[in-house]
Amino acid sequence: MKDLRHIKSFNEGTENQYLLIVHYEGGDEIHFNVIDYSLYPQISKIINDGLNTQEAVNDMLTIIYDNTLEQLMCQTYVLEDYTKIDKYNIVKCIHLMELGS
Repeated sequence: MKDLRHIKSFNEGTENQYLLIVHYEGGDEIHFNVIDYSLYPQISKIINDGLNTQEAVNDMLTIIYDNTLEQLMCQTYVLEDYTKIDKYNIVKCIHLMELGS
């Protein structure tokens, strides 16, 4: 049996842990935003309440863009250097519907 002690549990606290938020804008833009994991409860509440109003979408965008530590964008013809996010301990990825325009 392999020694798996090197695998970190996701429940060890939020220090130095990050969320990766993935969402679409304008049809062909895919945005990747790295934010601090401590914001997960706020984001989770908005998602659970539903992103079905413009106010909820605006609240989500405000949280994401006001707290983004690193942002990457991908289009059908552009691919950014994703090694920029290697320095972050991303413990959760959240994929959202299209936000913005």
